Amino acid sequence: MTSEFVRDAAMTAAIFGFFSAGWDGWAQDDPPAGWRMPLTVGSIVGLLVAVAGGIVAWQNWSTGTVFDADTSPIFGLIVGIEVLLAVGGHYCSPDEAAWS
Repeated sequence: MTSEFVRDAAMTAAIFGFFSAGWDGWAQDDPPAGWRMPLTVGSIVGLLVAVAGGIVAWQNWSTGTVFDADTSPIFGLIVGIEVLLAVGGHYCSPDEAAWS
């Protein structure tokens, strides 16, 4: 990935790291034999990438970004909805007993 702005690359890492941790964590519900450890490692690495990306983005927040006043609100809304769906998906998942 080539990014003109460090802040944008760091935020991409933070967002992808967050979702990686969520997806790997969600997959730990009932994984196949031998998959729990790799999924746990994936969750931890995802969290570390998210935190590191967030710190780098925070340190470079006053630098330039590819987003302008027209695109920033739309992008923020879309990412916000994705985060809410990812977090809410855990609590809104169907009861396992209903599927058996």
